[in-house]
Amino acid sequence: MAINRAEMKALPIQGYLDYKGIDYTTEHNRLRLVDHDSCVINTDKNVFFWNSKQISGDLGDFITAYENVTPKEAWVRWSEFGRHYNGQDETEKAKYQASARENNYKFNWQRWRTAQTKNNSENYLVNERGFDATFVQRLANADFIKQGKPRQDRQTKEWQKPAILFPWHD
Repeated sequence: MAINRAEMKALPIQGYLDYKGIDYTTEHNRLRLVDHDSCVINTDKNVFFWNSKQISGDLGDFITAYENVTPKEAWVRWSEFGRHYNGQDETEKAKYQASARENNYKFNWQRWRTAQTKNNSENYLVNERGFDATFVQRLANADFIKQGKPRQDRQTKEWQKPAILFPWHD
């Protein structure tokens, strides 16, 4: 029987934690072990970082480090989990791929009210923050700077200066 290493590496570390009953807390796309709080799992990349021991890696490396076994024994346990995981129905597997689907989020600038001009933002960056005027002008022309609209504070009812928005680009 041939071993498909890509399939083995794709097995979710979070699934293994649930399979073994290892307690963890969730922090956005990261899991932190309760009994070893310096061990953090990145669910997007399916890797772990154990900061206090300065080790990291995939599920096989996690099993070796967490259960303090040899790589050969870790491979046996990893394979057992693989058989268990592949025997589950698709709805059970889907909960471990939910974070990957959420990464397809596209930011919508249409939700933000922006002003047509960037004068207040440019003046602030040049006069108060000391940036070079040419640099700020180039950022504004390339749409790396946007100016929000002035808004009224809900409690004091005072008008506040417009915010400077820095859109990100891929």
